[in-house]
Amino acid sequence: MKDIKRFRVFIILVSAFCLAIFTLFSWVAGQTKKVNVRVVAQIGHSGDNSSADDPYLFSQIWSATCDTEGNVYVLDYKDVCVKAFDQSGKFLRKMFREGRGPEEIEAPYLAVINKYSNHLFVLNMYGTELKEFDLSGKYINVFHLPHQIGIFFDFIDQDRLIFINTRTDERIRVLNLHSMEFEKGLAKTEPVPSVVYGNQRFVIKDGILWTCHNDETVLTGYNFDSGKEVARIPIPEKYEKYVIDKGEDVNGAWWIARIRQFAQPIILNDTLYVLFTRWGWTSDKPAKEKSRDLFLYRLNGKRLEKVTDLPEGSFMFLGDTWKNRLILYGSDPYPQVKILEIIE
Repeated sequence: MKDIKRFRVFIILVSAFCLAIFTLFSWVAGQTKKVNVRVVAQIGHSGDNSSADDPYLFSQIWSATCDTEGNVYVLDYKDVCVKAFDQSGKFLRKMFREGRGPEEIEAPYLAVINKYSNHLFVLNMYGTELKEFDLSGKYINVFHLPHQIGIFFDFIDQDRLIFINTRTDERIRVLNLHSMEFEKGLAKTEPVPSVVYGNQRFVIKDGILWTCHNDETVLTGYNFDSGKEVARIPIPEKYEKYVIDKGEDVNGAWWIARIRQFAQPIILNDTLYVLFTRWGWTSDKPAKEKSRDLFLYRLNGKRLEKVTDLPEGSFMFLGDTWKNRLILYGSDPYPQVKILEIIE
């Protein structure tokens, strides 16, 4: 009789243990729900058997942005123009030409849509002026900036610009375009070579500004009003410090900035994600790029969880986001834009 009772107790304990394990795995599975990725459109081609005025032919893409309807605007630095496409990738129009006239641009760095006004802004003249246009390309205004802006910028309303700052230890600053005064600076960090944070971005969600400094595998949050750091969330990726190589070959001096990785916070369907990019190089001198892999993480509470790899975006840079879409651009094997849809 005692053996039967012991056996029953054993069965009960084993059953309880199995139930606990099943519950735990079910909870983890629910917490790390994967996503599906669909290629909505691929814009661009190699140029074989095409004419110079082919609307789907790019020379050197430097940025891609989208308006509130999901239409995509692609800045071609070499051809000095912006080409617009609808959300399915169909060509709409070509805007601007090289020059100093009202509806001309020169040495453009970035094109960004102000989502509050739905106007197109082109960072012009090596980042020293900002030109404002409507979405048809009609000139509205020009702003001569108090100092050069060369990296990512966005808007917090119709009048105020927020950008990655390279002049002081405040990595992010807010500029009022009408008064031309700096209204706020935040996200202080130690200085590093500018090539290391050239892909740094930020987003603002629920009063928190999120960014990933330099090549660090950490998502940092700042209270936008006070500037106080309120969160540091590790990205579950191995940290590899940047290396800058210099040397000489038969053609003279060369250098390569080996940026091992960078992380960029983004908003998809009102949820905070982080797009993590890792680069690889050959051992050649000078080194040649051999890989650029992308991974997508989602913020869940106080931790980041990987939801998918993005082989569809290999060798591509982040342009913009719209609803549940990623707009990427790259030059391998030829200049092109991809629109990816992230499906929960």
